[in-house]
Amino acid sequence: MTPTNRPKQRTARRSDVGFLPDPSPGGARGYDAAHRTTAVALRTIGEDDDNIVEEEDNPAVANLRQDHLLLASMTSYQASNPYNLAWRHVFWNHPYPFGVKGTSRSRIIDWDEKSIFVETVKRNYAYIGSRAPQVGPYEKYTLTAAIRGGVHGKCWFDFFLRTGAPSVLKTYDFLDAVINGPGGIGEGGDDNTHTFICDHRSVHHNPLIVMVINNKRHRHLFRAPYYHCDGPIEYFFNHVQQLLALELHNIQTGQQLEQAIGGICQRAAGFSDNYFAHCGYAP
Repeated sequence: MTPTNRPKQRTARRSDVGFLPDPSPGGARGYDAAHRTTAVALRTIGEDDDNIVEEEDNPAVANLRQDHLLLASMTSYQASNPYNLAWRHVFWNHPYPFGVKGTSRSRIIDWDEKSIFVETVKRNYAYIGSRAPQVGPYEKYTLTAAIRGGVHGKCWFDFFLRTGAPSVLKTYDFLDAVINGPGGIGEGGDDNTHTFICDHRSVHHNPLIVMVINNKRHRHLFRAPYYHCDGPIEYFFNHVQQLLALELHNIQTGQQLEQAIGGICQRAAGFSDNYFAHCGYAP
């Protein structure tokens, strides 16, 4: 593969990593080396050589495949670079404001947003091995959720039809409800100070989001970049996804999806403390 037809390399934000990836082909951080490593790993899953040849014969499919390989390999690499390894070590082994050491999971709240797509189809037109030819309305929803660990673990969530890019004001309103709304945690201080942890999405860096947390004497802390395994909320979303898959046969409309999500989140909320314990947060 020559440099002229190599897929465009993903640009890392400085908020995500300590340095930009080296674009030199064949280098330690070059695309070619990462692409070969990831391709070998994926082929061990069970793909045969015939399928790979067929995909390479189709330039559009081959380029799409390479883009996915590049993204996966760069994510794996960035998780292992010294900057992010050091960040993760500090997060787990130092107290606030650098990490969570000495903080009980009953005083930690992890929050994030998850996109959920729904595509309604006339299922009587679908057959095994073929797609349904008649596709109905296509809608995209956002599930914003926050969970707290401990014996009295809790879950807050908001599910709404997404009409554009994630809004900072929507996130602000959600966190304000978590703190000040009915069933909220209230103002921090003494034994009620909570630490809000999150990933590095741009909306989480917005000063308005930091303000709504700090103004009520709570803490705001970022997890190490590229380590989703350190986020209890990721396991919550995975659990919601699994439960939603079991309910899909009863969901035909967006309204039915909203009703199903409400019940699913309530069921998954009962495992809030388990998600934190699985990640390794202290009791």
